[in-house]
Amino acid sequence: MSRLGGRFVTLETAGRGASGEVFRAIDETNKRLVALKVFAAEGRDAEKLDRFVREARLLSEVESRHVVGYVAHGVEPDGSAYLAVEWLEGEDLAKRSKRETLDGPKVVEVITQAARGLEALHLRGIVHRDVKPSNLFLTTDADGAMLVKLLDLGVARTLSDPGLTRHGTMIGTPSYMSPEQVLGGVDLSFRSDIFSLGVVLFELVAGVRPYVAEDIFAVVAKIALQDPPRLAAIAPGVSAELDAVVARAMAKRPEDRFASASDLAEAVARVPPFTPRSRLFAPKEEETHTAAVRSIATTERRIVTVLFARFATPDAAGDARDRFETEVKSMGGTPYTLLARAHVGIFGGERSAGDEAARAARAALALRDRLGGASITVATGRAEAGGNEPTGEAIDRGARGADQRSSILRVDQVTARLLGDAFELEGSAPWLTLRGERVAPMRVRTLLGRPTPCVGRDREIAHLESLYAEVETESVARAALVLAPPGGGKSRIRHELLSRFANRPTKPIVLLGRGASAFGGGSPFGLIGSAIRAHARIQADEPIANQRQKLGATIREGTTSTFMPLLAQIAAVDEQPQAVGEGMFVADLVRDAFERWVEQVTQTAPLVIVFEDVHAGDVASVALVESILRNHPELPVLALAFGRPEAEQRFAGRWAGSAPVTIRLPKLSKRAQAELATAVLGKSATPEIVDRIVSLADGNAFYLEELVRRVSDGAAGDEDGLPDTVLAMLQARLDALGDDSKRALKAASVFGDGFWPGAIANVLGDEIDHTGAALGRMMRSLVDAEVLERRQVSRFAGEDELVFRSQLLREASYGLLAEADREVAHRRAASWLALHGEQDHLSLARHFELGGQRDKASSQFAHAAEQALFGNDYAGAVDSAARALSCGASGEVRGRIQVMVAEAERWRGGIPAALDAAREACKLLPAGTLAWFHAMRERVAAEGRLANKDAIVSLAEELLSASSEPEARSAQIAALVPAAVHLLYVGHKARAQGLALGVEGLAARAGPGLEPRARARLSQLRAALAAAEDDLGRAIDEQERALALFEGATDHRAAALVCSNLAFQWYAVGNYERAEALLRRALATAKRLGLATIGPLAKQNLGAALFAKGELDESIAVQTEAADTFAEQHDPRL
Repeated sequence: MSRLGGRFVTLETAGRGASGEVFRAIDETNKRLVALKVFAAEGRDAEKLDRFVREARLLSEVESRHVVGYVAHGVEPDGSAYLAVEWLEGEDLAKRSKRETLDGPKVVEVITQAARGLEALHLRGIVHRDVKPSNLFLTTDADGAMLVKLLDLGVARTLSDPGLTRHGTMIGTPSYMSPEQVLGGVDLSFRSDIFSLGVVLFELVAGVRPYVAEDIFAVVAKIALQDPPRLAAIAPGVSAELDAVVARAMAKRPEDRFASASDLAEAVARVPPFTPRSRLFAPKEEETHTAAVRSIATTERRIVTVLFARFATPDAAGDARDRFETEVKSMGGTPYTLLARAHVGIFGGERSAGDEAARAARAALALRDRLGGASITVATGRAEAGGNEPTGEAIDRGARGADQRSSILRVDQVTARLLGDAFELEGSAPWLTLRGERVAPMRVRTLLGRPTPCVGRDREIAHLESLYAEVETESVARAALVLAPPGGGKSRIRHELLSRFANRPTKPIVLLGRGASAFGGGSPFGLIGSAIRAHARIQADEPIANQRQKLGATIREGTTSTFMPLLAQIAAVDEQPQAVGEGMFVADLVRDAFERWVEQVTQTAPLVIVFEDVHAGDVASVALVESILRNHPELPVLALAFGRPEAEQRFAGRWAGSAPVTIRLPKLSKRAQAELATAVLGKSATPEIVDRIVSLADGNAFYLEELVRRVSDGAAGDEDGLPDTVLAMLQARLDALGDDSKRALKAASVFGDGFWPGAIANVLGDEIDHTGAALGRMMRSLVDAEVLERRQVSRFAGEDELVFRSQLLREASYGLLAEADREVAHRRAASWLALHGEQDHLSLARHFELGGQRDKASSQFAHAAEQALFGNDYAGAVDSAARALSCGASGEVRGRIQVMVAEAERWRGGIPAALDAAREACKLLPAGTLAWFHAMRERVAAEGRLANKDAIVSLAEELLSASSEPEARSAQIAALVPAAVHLLYVGHKARAQGLALGVEGLAARAGPGLEPRARARLSQLRAALAAAEDDLGRAIDEQERALALFEGATDHRAAALVCSNLAFQWYAVGNYERAEALLRRALATAKRLGLATIGPLAKQNLGAALFAKGELDESIAVQTEAADTFAEQHDPRL
């Protein structure tokens, strides 16, 4: 026992903290128990002592039953300081939460009482700065009711006295910090505490913290850079009221949060009853940080890589600060600012992944292209980590190199050796010039940890290499489709081929797109979009502004603004535009943008576009590549598609115009199988074992590898040890991995192709120990066991992306899930993907649907339908829309979906179906709105194609009498013009003229604000009326004006239709050459854009022009083609 302050006698040690020990003690003045915190004199830290004394002083100023009660404090003669507070029986919230999930009423009590405690502090001008579960103590009052008390004011401060906090420091516990705390600001207000309490509320309800990552810096980066996640995204069953309360408490901007803690308490008390979600896993308890964000707790000497950027003036450095921090953080580094003229990025200061030099080099390359006038160097060496600033030889050397006032990006000799062949370097020691990154070298394919030869595929690889040689030397576009059943060796050929391409003197630019997950079903632009994002090194969960900047860096300077927004649609960087009724116009613009982008890319090197698992890919991506092959045969582009045999039927005819090479992989020969087995097993490969393996494998590359593994595991001499069927072999393989690994693989299989450790943790719930470190070890062991593979680039920052080495293993793992487990798993998968910014709408839709969340599935299917329209995938648009409707879409939402169906059906020739969809859309959408006019336009188009005269008259009257919103006037005219034209076609000339007068009136009222395409349609109407009056000269003038307006608005589809109609009028006045030229132009556009309706119309008119010129054979041929197509489309113009 010891006595402090003349009155406190210690009884026993109750705990130990960062600033000393805590004792259970007796206050001899009243014989009451107290908690006695003692700051020992030994090893005194002046700053910690100041904090200790500050806590005691602040606590003495507060009286609240929701703040731990102050008793006394003082300093002993030997320098030891003490603080006595009331002794509390119970446990803190962190411990309680580990034991049990608090019910809804208890959660409300905890938060409201904690808020009252904070309000007491705030009224005294005190900010707690470390609100977290372990600082909320749960005890009971005299009546036995739960009582919550705030603990630990060790890092608190008053608003009037910033005290010990310096700019750039981080005070608090990372996962519960507010954004302004993370950024090290000194102007913290009480709203920072409100944010932290909001995080606690989020965790209590959702069962998981809102910000989760393995690394502390990844956590604080998410808090600082990302918008807070919504509670409803993690716990879908919560009420809108509770979701809104949490969202306001955790608003990124302090001024958007509750005005006071008491306001938060009142809001929480008013939310409807709720049931918290069971905790997904017990989080690791975090320590409170009281030092600079970037310091390490204990000083140690480490090898680090340093990126150093020096500027001529402080202003230049200040202007570049945001860009520097963004690039460094995106590559996993930690940024600093030194002396107001230099920025430094540290890679490997706390943890090492082994690729620090490469990540620093990539950040430096990105900065070189963005920061003009900066001197940039990268150096690697020893550094001391642990102080408030980084020090050491690497920084010293980097600073000296950056002082050379050169805009060349340079790296020191140590860094150069670490970079190896992956980067292009020039010069010699001590500084080398970094030019750029080479095409990423392919990892060596291994089996049992040994490099394996690519056997039995020499002929196929030689054929594909010859195609690339032709592309490279003759600057032509070529395509190939490689087909094989699962396990047939497609990935092995792709791996070998890209490795060889990377070693050629002229290294191609490679765009590698992977087919959708098993649940994506081929989201529009999924293949090509993922390839572009990987090429630009875009990750799905980084800020949208960063994604746009990275994508912009792939576009030649000066052309970014013209087609960057359209390329962003393909790469799923931006939200899809609202384009109901305008899908085809957007689709044409997207195609043009992609073609122009490819033209730019191929100016520097040949382009190889690789689609892996194309059978699970999307039509829109295949169609974009088709447009390159068809419209730009002179570009050096090699398109390679790898897939299962069903891919050939799914994409039949898509690349036919470019005469693609189709390679069907045969079974591996017995000789090739034996060669591989012998190479891997070595001396243990007896002839009998090899023969047994070859017999069971039956030419399947995957089966062969699995059997080799089985033999290596010791089953060689046991006939019964070898499985009789592949299915049994796969199940045995999974069982042999252990229960925890098998559960993890089942969770991973839910995501289909790629998955991430954090995603697996979310799906598993609390089934196994899947905290970051444990799950990371498990994933590494599965990679070592050659069950999984790591992808070189992950879609989500801070998360390794993994993939099953074989699709058959994934399917076997998924097959082990019970139906009930699948629903839960898909629901959790959807919430994790949505929280991390997943842009694959079809994949999200399938997860929501399989997870039983039909309303969310419907919304995502609708997005996917719109994406499909943009990609000219009419069948995909109709299918996704149908699924959105089947999931319960109703009201206006259902109406907008039906407009998309009508447009897709019209363009693919399904006129009756288009009419049905348009009719329903018109009933569901409010009259006079933009969407309603689009629906009416689709209905007019369908009724006109089916020659329903009475319906057109009725629709025309309804359209003309409708009161339109200002932004919908152009759409109103766009619907009225075809109605008037159709009336002319069916002989209602007087009605058409009357309708035209109404249209002219609408256009006059719209004035200069009328869109160019609406003015073009008005000219079309005038031309039709003039032609009806036999005024062909005026008709031609108006059509020429319409053509110019449509082309000026880049509406090539509408321009093609005008060409066809204008040609007919030139034909009527005897100018057959002009008519033929316009019609061939229309046909070329129809072919380029894949237009199913304009093509036959142009052919019909071309046949007439050719007949007039005496070219009878071709005339009959094109007329016959047009007639056949009209019949297929049920078009009465036949």
